[in-house]
Amino acid sequence: MLKKPRESFTIIELLVVIAIIAILFGVAMVRLVPTQRKNELEMAANLVQSALVEAREKSQAPKPSNPDPSVASDVNGYGVKFNLSSTTNKEFSLFLDKVDTSSSNQNKWVDPSLTSPDTVDDVIITTYKFTDNNINNVIVSDILKDGTTSDFTTDSNIVFKYSEFPSQLAIYYKGASLNTLTIVLKNNADNSQKNVTVNFKSGEIRIE
Repeated sequence: MLKKPRESFTIIELLVVIAIIAILFGVAMVRLVPTQRKNELEMAANLVQSALVEAREKSQAPKPSNPDPSVASDVNGYGVKFNLSSTTNKEFSLFLDKVDTSSSNQNKWVDPSLTSPDTVDDVIITTYKFTDNNINNVIVSDILKDGTTSDFTTDSNIVFKYSEFPSQLAIYYKGASLNTLTIVLKNNADNSQKNVTVNFKSGEIRIE
């Protein structure tokens, strides 16, 4: 009795299978990359929003009696510091603004009439880095006053003045009288954008 020859794949059949797998992999990657970029933007926006919300909430919490005796003895407010030169715009900081009794501009961030720098009494609480959160392509690309006027500099700090009650909420940005302040985030890989906007009237902080 003759044995039936063993069936096997030909080289052509193997090449066809490999080609199909490669095509499917390529299609999957094309769909995955935009999703990854979108996720990075969302993660960056959530990080910025959470820092701003924390500053707002801290400004309405019971004031510490003496947070750091070596620097100051009272609290002006809490803010978020965006710096144009912070590692190519990938970092920002939550900070405490304290009264500096040795400076005539001790209340600069919470007094629109004062224009000189007042960083001597700023105490950094937390520095947020996009790269520490696997956000590699997103930067803070701009800051817009009332949604239109670009104003991103090395001194872009938004401060929530300490207040006893929510109804007394006061927000400051370079002494300007604003309705909103928008932090613009951009993914350098595809130039897609997402905004985090602070409403100076209501205190709402939303992602757009």
